[in-house]
Amino acid sequence: MVQYITIPIRKSTSGVNGITFNVDLISTVLVVSTSTFAVYSPGRTFTFTTSGSFAKEAVIAITRALPNSDKPVVSTVVFPSNVVIALIPTVA
Repeated sequence: MVQYITIPIRKSTSGVNGITFNVDLISTVLVVSTSTFAVYSPGRTFTFTTSGSFAKEAVIAITRALPNSDKPVVSTVVFPSNVVIALIPTVA
């Protein structure tokens, strides 16, 4: 069953409100620095920058939003009010 997760980003960033990932293709989500975290998928790394030193909080929120059932679902990550993704992620 395909499941998705949407990571919200600041609306003023090129009119994009979030980046949606197929959960099955996320291998891990890790803190890179105090203000950056990365979503890893096969052959790609999406590096997000928060507007402050909130990468750890962002990773915790993403982990909590990951679906844990076999039903089709799209989950939107709900960040604490102090966590804002500042830019569209860089992809490597």
